[in-house]
Amino acid sequence: RAAWGARMSDGGGIDEGALRVQATVVVQAVRTFAGWAGRNLDSQWWVRLPAGIAEVASLLANPGQSPNWFDVVEPIVRRASSLADGRSTPPTAPTPGARLESVLATVGLRRGEARPVFPLAPLGEFARDELFPEAPARPGDSGALFDDFMAEWRDVAGGSDISAVATGMTLLAKYAWCVPAPGSRDVSLADHARVTAAIAACLWEVRAEHDQRLALIGGDVSGVQAFLYRITSAGALQGLRGRSFYLQLVEEAVGQYLLRRWHLPVACRVMEAGGHIYILAPARVLADVPRARGHLAQAFFDHHGGDLFVGLAGVEIGASELGDPRVLEERFARLGEALSRAKRRRGEGLEPEQLAKGLFTPRKVGGLDHQFCRICDRPISGAQAVAPAGGDRNARTCALCLGLQELGGRLRRGSVMVTWPTAPSITVPTQSGDEDDDASSGWGTSQWNGVLGALGLGVRVLDARNGLIGRHLRGVPTDVEASVLRLQDTDLPKAAEAARDLGLVAAVPGFRLLAQSTPNAPDGRAIADFGDLADAATGSRYVGFLRGDVDNLGSIVLGGLRDRGADHANRGTLARRVALSMSLRLFFEGHLSWLCQNSGAALGKAAHVKPDSLYLIYAGGDDLFIAGAWDATARVALAIDEALGKYAGGNPAVHLSAGLAMGHAKYPLSAGAHDADDAQKKAKDHRRLVAPGALPHDKDAIHLFGRTIGWEHLKPAIDLADTFIVAVRGSRDTAPRGFLRLALQIVNLEQKERERQCKLDDADRRASERDGKAARTPRLREGQAALGRWFALAAYHLSRAKRPGNKGAPPRVDPALVQAVEALLVNSTGIDTLAVAAQWADLAVR
Repeated sequence: RAAWGARMSDGGGIDEGALRVQATVVVQAVRTFAGWAGRNLDSQWWVRLPAGIAEVASLLANPGQSPNWFDVVEPIVRRASSLADGRSTPPTAPTPGARLESVLATVGLRRGEARPVFPLAPLGEFARDELFPEAPARPGDSGALFDDFMAEWRDVAGGSDISAVATGMTLLAKYAWCVPAPGSRDVSLADHARVTAAIAACLWEVRAEHDQRLALIGGDVSGVQAFLYRITSAGALQGLRGRSFYLQLVEEAVGQYLLRRWHLPVACRVMEAGGHIYILAPARVLADVPRARGHLAQAFFDHHGGDLFVGLAGVEIGASELGDPRVLEERFARLGEALSRAKRRRGEGLEPEQLAKGLFTPRKVGGLDHQFCRICDRPISGAQAVAPAGGDRNARTCALCLGLQELGGRLRRGSVMVTWPTAPSITVPTQSGDEDDDASSGWGTSQWNGVLGALGLGVRVLDARNGLIGRHLRGVPTDVEASVLRLQDTDLPKAAEAARDLGLVAAVPGFRLLAQSTPNAPDGRAIADFGDLADAATGSRYVGFLRGDVDNLGSIVLGGLRDRGADHANRGTLARRVALSMSLRLFFEGHLSWLCQNSGAALGKAAHVKPDSLYLIYAGGDDLFIAGAWDATARVALAIDEALGKYAGGNPAVHLSAGLAMGHAKYPLSAGAHDADDAQKKAKDHRRLVAPGALPHDKDAIHLFGRTIGWEHLKPAIDLADTFIVAVRGSRDTAPRGFLRLALQIVNLEQKERERQCKLDDADRRASERDGKAARTPRLREGQAALGRWFALAAYHLSRAKRPGNKGAPPRVDPALVQAVEALLVNSTGIDTLAVAAQWADLAVR
């Protein structure tokens, strides 16, 4: 237990009893896994487990030989399991071979009929066949899944207790994500074990208290949007991958800092995504929240000024109340309000002089160009008075952006990230070229690792392409519980092999979701820039900016777990909330990367989309931001909506809205992000006509080319656009191109007539309110096309377009295309669909 003692000595550990609690949870999950898989464990089954938890396993198998500490631990774990499920008694035994339903497929709906179930496969590349629920279910081999789990655990687990427990939880996340917890249809065994471990760790600490009080702590890393998007177009994409990943490292550092500060195990961080962190802790930590908030404020102020900061808040909850979904819902609502207040107090905890200097003092804006970073446009510390000779790009880039570029260059599928605890406020030592796998490394001199060191997190990212054999990391202690994490894949044996190659004998192998997909330049050696993305577009050289998020996520989380049946039962247990959060993470941080990386070939088959034309910049929690060739970005938006629908089992309550903006190759990323955000807000305002008595179905739309249409109309619009494109390109005659221009003229004239009638209706309404008279019937009714002179013009030209030519010649425009346009002129939705299709085709044939 030398490694455990080292953790205890620096004040960052938890007591040994809490470790045994965690081990008990893992072993019980393994026994449940075996029962579900139909595997009969023999009387000596624990000897096949890693040595770190074999003792606990043997005690569970032979309760009559249990020592005093185990007589306390086992009831605590049993109670924690019940509270995680919201049950008064422990869950029932597992049903052999039962399949796990998607929790997203059940929110907001009545319980009853069976929902789609997940395939029986370990997490790997987060591809559709591996991750998406299906109905009817494909047969799966539950026994083989358990056997693979056990075999891999023996191969990768270290010898220490901490390593064995942590690796067991990681492998449960990989293999048991598709295994239902006992007594549950939509909570996985992995999520249930994670929540049980968190509750049990807290119950262990307060076991002697009469009134057992716990706390829900929420943290929110704010300023993310500005930090990520406030960069110029010059060299933006080269450093954007590292900039996005750095924000994930900040979230990780904050979470680990709080756990170490409060002596809590990793399992107590029950949820995390998109800059949000939720921790379950004993109530004692509430008294320390203001001081912890002050330390975080100081660390971020020292290294980021007022750009990034952390809101931190907590609420109290009784241990027994954790099992009551109604109380849990009320506490999470209170925590959300407290977090909102904390985020509005950005400088809380800082001295008045620091606040005045960092937040309320204007920044320098004057000076020569070379004194400001060409990427983030901030002043460069120590910039020379004279411009550097030869236009040195590095001399015109600040240290932070240079470091983030280096970090981004190492990130790809299969790369390895090494993390380890350090003494807070200790900066990671500078590395020279012979200490790493990249001679251009600038880890120590890069400013991005400053706040991580201030929070006690050491980090290295190693590009797996250059190999790790025989290379050791100087400055990384080999006697602490370091983590060696595979990025964007779950190959734990390779992570364990990398740990051995690096001499990290006590390392814990694992994996980390990494929501990134980065296109390469045409030469294949560098990251593509905006010019390359514009060149990959069809027709017009424009870059598309796509932003989207799940609609009504708050109501889905807080209210969607209530049954619509007669009893209105609340199913929002802590385990189910964690399962819902993890389900969204697997889609947005896992599957979206796979989708963008593989969409080039998939979309190109039907639409001539070039590979390396999409850049997944950010995806976390429930939102995303993608840049790329304008047509590839629009097509992948439809693919994402369709994928989310299938991932949610066709649940109509789960949908997203998105906005697409466009700009030229020199258009600033910040402006593109702002335009896409405005477009997304318009999509959020989308309202549909519904039949009398039917439920309203709002949002669930995309705004592009100045129009908002529901997703169900985007595919017909794209198909019509492709028909226009084929007609124009496949004919030497000018008639198809003229017909495309006619379609554009029709929708523009209808839009002008719509605006005119809306102004008249507004004037009539104001007049009726002023005079106290009944308002006249509106000229323009919801859902109707704005009829006017344009309609007669359209009817005349469309009838001419489909007439046969002279002397029996065929029509100059395909009559089927003309009829498709005519069918769209009957209502406002059809007009918008035609507008999108015509604008798309016009951009593609230029």
